[in-house]
Amino acid sequence: RGWTLWRYREVLPIAPDETPVTLGEGGTPLLDLPELAGAVGVARLQLKEEGLNPTGSFKARGMS
Repeated sequence: RGWTLWRYREVLPIAPDETPVTLGEGGTPLLDLPELAGAVGVARLQLKEEGLNPTGSFKARGMS
């Protein structure tokens, strides 16, 4: 399965016989930012790169 929202199809509220409409949303990378974490004084800082969604926006995740 691809790294999208639909890899979790079995636990999503969609009937088994329905075909989802998808643009490949979800599955965006979680980036570690150790230099920025040190600069702001935290042990670990991560950024979710939602700009890689098909719409280029975090809004694609909520709409899916």
